[in-house]
Amino acid sequence: MQERYFPAFVGGPRHGGVRRSEQIATAVASHLQDRSIEIIPPPDNFRRLLGEYITSCPFQLLKALFESRHHEVALRDRVFWALCSIYYGHSRSWDLGSIAWIDYSSSFSRYVPEIVRAKGVEYVLFPQNIEFLVRGKLGELYGREFEREIAAIVGAKQCVCISDFDAAICEVFNRDVLTFPYCPGETDSEAFQEIRRTRPLPP
Repeated sequence: MQERYFPAFVGGPRHGGVRRSEQIATAVASHLQDRSIEIIPPPDNFRRLLGEYITSCPFQLLKALFESRHHEVALRDRVFWALCSIYYGHSRSWDLGSIAWIDYSSSFSRYVPEIVRAKGVEYVLFPQNIEFLVRGKLGELYGREFEREIAAIVGAKQCVCISDFDAAICEVFNRDVLTFPYCPGETDSEAFQEIRRTRPLPP
């Protein structure tokens, strides 16, 4: 059975979001064991995607742009939503009973839950934070990110949170919630050990 993991971040500067995405990827792969998993990284070149979709699926692109009015207000955000809806949903056949594993953040992975729900696919949600509580994250459509995130939590088969605080909020909307605290991955652990080996001891 083919499973899919949708990370919020892949590569780039090693900020906390990247580290959390790597931790979740390792945990999901360990949980699935002998089942195969396809990692769907977030889109990183919207200019290329736009050119590709204009050529390969112009009517689907027009439909997605029309649909985007229900999801975003600003023209730029509507284009991003339309391209993401095709990117995440295009030519993705799902095995019966397969589950999507979604790393939810303020990045473009926040669009994934509504896309897979439309396909009737169950998903496990890994909120990196409760994003609607983070100042400065509100978009031009007031309250839209709150509605989007609550719908993602409500629709999840299970929510796996980074802290007990986040889990307590998710439990208001979903009865199946776990806490999976952050801990450094193998790469970071090795780097920390190297610092410990090379740092001079105090006199």
